[in-house]
Amino acid sequence: MIASGKKKYTIVILSLLGIITLLVVVFFAKINTVIEMYTRTKLSSLIEQDPNSIYHIQYDSLIVDIYSGDIEVINFSVSPRKKIIDSMRMHNIPRKLVIDFKMGDFMLDNLEIIDFLITGDIELDGVLFDDVDGSIYVNDTLDITNSTTVSDDILSNSFISALLHDVQIKNGSFQWFKTDLDTVKALSLDNFNLNIEELYSDSTMMKKARGVQLSEIKFRFGNFENRLVKNYTITSERISFDSEENIYSILYPKMIPSDEKVATQNYLSLHVKQIDIAGINYDSLIYKNILILNKVNISSPKFTYIRPPQKLQKDTLRELPATTFKNIPFPLHIDTLMIDHGVFDYLKHGYGEPLVKFDIHQINIDGYNFSTDPDLMDESKTFQVGGNVMFFNETPVKMDFTFPITDPYNSYDIVGTIDTLPAENLNPIIKNSFKIRVLSGTFNKMTYTIHGNDTLAQGDFEVDYTGLKLEALKINEKDFTDTKRKGFNTFLVNTLAKKKNDPEKSSFTEGIIYLDRDDHLTFLDFNLNALLSGLVTSVIPEAKGFIVPKEERKAMRQDQRIKKKKQREEHREEQKGQ
Repeated sequence: MIASGKKKYTIVILSLLGIITLLVVVFFAKINTVIEMYTRTKLSSLIEQDPNSIYHIQYDSLIVDIYSGDIEVINFSVSPRKKIIDSMRMHNIPRKLVIDFKMGDFMLDNLEIIDFLITGDIELDGVLFDDVDGSIYVNDTLDITNSTTVSDDILSNSFISALLHDVQIKNGSFQWFKTDLDTVKALSLDNFNLNIEELYSDSTMMKKARGVQLSEIKFRFGNFENRLVKNYTITSERISFDSEENIYSILYPKMIPSDEKVATQNYLSLHVKQIDIAGINYDSLIYKNILILNKVNISSPKFTYIRPPQKLQKDTLRELPATTFKNIPFPLHIDTLMIDHGVFDYLKHGYGEPLVKFDIHQINIDGYNFSTDPDLMDESKTFQVGGNVMFFNETPVKMDFTFPITDPYNSYDIVGTIDTLPAENLNPIIKNSFKIRVLSGTFNKMTYTIHGNDTLAQGDFEVDYTGLKLEALKINEKDFTDTKRKGFNTFLVNTLAKKKNDPEKSSFTEGIIYLDRDDHLTFLDFNLNALLSGLVTSVIPEAKGFIVPKEERKAMRQDQRIKKKKQREEHREEQKGQ
């Protein structure tokens, strides 16, 4: 009997415990459901839902797991309202840019839900966006000094702050549209991958241009194409950035001119193996709007420069480098600029005009102290560039450039040496221009200095050569391909030209560089012609009377005598020291 009573008592206790457990489970299930609903509601309230807002934001569902804090958002998209894009194209609203992007799902990992519900602050251990397809619409003509940021347009006034760890975008693609180009893509990229170790923002930061604070950023994207630069398309196979090393790497970038540019203007095409940009000063960029770079290295570039026929060229005025530097529309400073293993192909061709073609290999250039703002430069206030190249892939050439950025006349100085050069190699440059062909000879060494400015290039030119023999030509002016020897003119030119020029002899002739600036010529063409003036006056001394005014020749001869005297004194001092 006693046993039977205990059994009944046990059954009652177990039943009560079961009921209590069931009630607790039901209670917590109900509480969980309420918390999930409240979390979804509060998260949804962070999104701007004003029907008159810039964007239409939508998603299919928001799934919350309160145990793990994980949140999944299904089919999320942010699209600008059609009237906004139309207004931007009509320049009716002060919008610098708007965005349009869609994605399948994205994940938010380990949200501190209770803290979020109480304080409104968001902290997540991970954010993953996958398969993002984004577009950016830009109107560069508008002043956006007082414009809101994109994030401020998307998030509502309920947003307080967010701290996100391990933010990732995978397999993204983006397009950039200039609103004045309508539906033409000005820039596009795909295979975009981004990692941010930590991202923080709050409601105060959202009102500023710098809406977020980031750390440890890495990104990579491929198949980059940019049509923002007038008359050119810029592409790249991959661009990546590592904030820990603070290096941008651009793989196989290309700059290709449009067909119209090729037909009517001087143009430069560029193919590069890799560009590395290191040491960006972000404080100066963000707080002072000054781009300061420690080093830019351009590896294995191939430049192709082409001049179309003069009669097809647009009547364009050409700037000197100092003017170009000053006209860069934002403050820029580069401590070191390096080019290694470059190639340069020069072609001047066309219908009814002579063909000029030559190439330069093994271009290695170091530049220091480049700035668009003199206040960013060192005390010298000059941009220094030094380089070594191989002319026609066989003749070493050394050049040093100096650009005084503060000079009002946009002056520059060039000092250079050209080692042993077979004289026949100059035929592509001089044959059609001077109607002379070199039959034999060797230029053992050339040295030159050029001082140029807005109006003139002048300087010294010295060349040591032997065995020079020339031939005068009669050229078919229609196609410049048929050349015939002109006997008397050949005799005349070889009579006037010196067969050799030995610097150890008293008969040594120093050339004079003198050329009035034609501001329709590029910096390259102008200085190439200036060098030719020095070569011609070295080989044919009588040419000085045609190239250089009498008063200028007198002043140059005086300068040359002073220079020679100084060199002799330095030489004697060196011998005494030995």
